[in-house]
Amino acid sequence: MDEEIKENIVADCVEEVGNIDATIGDKDAEILLLKNQLSDEKERALRARADLENFRKRKEAEVDNFRQYASEKVVTEFLTVADSLERALETSNSADLDALRNGLQLIHKQLVTTLEKLGVNHFDSISTAFDTGKHMAVSEEVVAEVAPGTVVKEFQKGYLLHDRVIRPAMVVVAK
Repeated sequence: MDEEIKENIVADCVEEVGNIDATIGDKDAEILLLKNQLSDEKERALRARADLENFRKRKEAEVDNFRQYASEKVVTEFLTVADSLERALETSNSADLDALRNGLQLIHKQLVTTLEKLGVNHFDSISTAFDTGKHMAVSEEVVAEVAPGTVVKEFQKGYLLHDRVIRPAMVVVAK
């Protein structure tokens, strides 16, 4: 009977070892699968990082290009004004003062039109209430028929780019 118990114990141990071997085999397969998945994920992460870096470089190049050529439209618009001034200067030696004055008035009108095309407009200040967002007071004057805080003189026009003040008007304000 001792022999039979020993054989049962050995059979149980062999079966248990077989089960352990099967479990180890399953775990080895699972480890291999996980290693492969990890390798794939690392590769995807590296590709994603490279894609992101390439995207960043492309965007930097686009921003640099935009900065470099952003003023192209403005410059192109002003070239016609520069051409007109050159023609006026060429003819100023032989032209009389009235013709020169008329030419300069036309160039001024062309300049104002060019600025308007670009969204730049001047704003009126005379007889308006002083506004620190639009005006820069250079002095004050006592003017009897005008309410205090009213703009009475303008030394330099103020300009808006669309709806933003890009240069405040230099004004004299009534005391």
